[in-house]
Amino acid sequence: MLCYWTDAGAVVYNYATAVQAQATDLTWQLLDYCAKWRTSVEIRRAVAPRLPQGVVGELLESLVSATFFETADRRRPRSEVRMDAWSKWNPSAGFFHTVSRQSTWGDRDALNQKLEAKARTSPMPVSTKLPSRSRLTLPDAFRTTPISEVLMNRRTWRRFGKQPIERVELAQLLRLTSGITHWLTVPSLGEVPLKTSPSGGARHPIETYVLALDVRDVPAGIYRYAPERHELDLLRGGATRQELEKLIPKQPWFTKAAVVFFFTAVFERTQWRYEFARAYRTVLVEAGHVCQTFLLTATSLGLAPFSTMAIDDTRLEALIGVDGISEAVLYAAGAGTRPASSGRAIMPAGDPPARTRVNDIRKARALRCNAEELSD
Repeated sequence: MLCYWTDAGAVVYNYATAVQAQATDLTWQLLDYCAKWRTSVEIRRAVAPRLPQGVVGELLESLVSATFFETADRRRPRSEVRMDAWSKWNPSAGFFHTVSRQSTWGDRDALNQKLEAKARTSPMPVSTKLPSRSRLTLPDAFRTTPISEVLMNRRTWRRFGKQPIERVELAQLLRLTSGITHWLTVPSLGEVPLKTSPSGGARHPIETYVLALDVRDVPAGIYRYAPERHELDLLRGGATRQELEKLIPKQPWFTKAAVVFFFTAVFERTQWRYEFARAYRTVLVEAGHVCQTFLLTATSLGLAPFSTMAIDDTRLEALIGVDGISEAVLYAAGAGTRPASSGRAIMPAGDPPARTRVNDIRKARALRCNAEELSD
């Protein structure tokens, strides 16, 4: 449990159960007094001797119900038991993990209008820093290797072709994104996998779940990728685009993709090796490593990839059977075939844009795609 202050007053928050409430003076006294086990009689005598017995009893019951207090015969919620495994990371990581899972999905047009209004009085921060007095000019290094071509062509796609992606393309996406390239024996510890993306201590907490919608010779469904076998384990058949639309709310353009990968983290793998809260950062960063590897692999295959963090965590985790604490979803990425007419924001050919060319770039983008298709 964690306590903090806002403009509205003090807040008590159980980051295992995600329950929070305003804290009164009496609540603070009760919390402090019950730092160790007390009987209800002791509590009434020490903290609230002037209050009627029924009032104190109701208050204690409400605090137990809200998971702020425990009773000796109370059965602890599973989420609290699972959060115990985070003890070396808490309260810092547990609090951030739970709070950052809470999201509301507003109207996209309303958000755009709000940002436009905000920009009139508070302009968007610039994306680069001012140059220093002493500078060193670097030689051109673009498009000199095969990987540079892939990197330069990586874009977020919001339109997809009508053709399915091939089973072998799905296999290559999985193999190069999440597959095991080698096994390494660590003396006195055992074997650890090596993959195409780096991982702290080779713990590789990221798991890959696949929602297949339009992959040739792969039945629609939800799968888990088993990297040690390079196989898909079927979790549930019959996935639909309507279901995907609920999993990634307010992003209808992505529901036209042929396949979507959901990346989760099995936290105990990293917690076992690194018993400090900073390690939570490594898990988040590693999800980014894996996702970027997916995007580059899909680009190299000539597919149309995208990524998003706007996920309905609770709905997805219930679907794939994980609890959100010992294993939780972090990221999503998908791909389809490319449309006949490009629906992405294509950068002008040639050298990377300089600051003085920004107006030309905007004009070029406006000519090639409408506002809904703009991509990063």
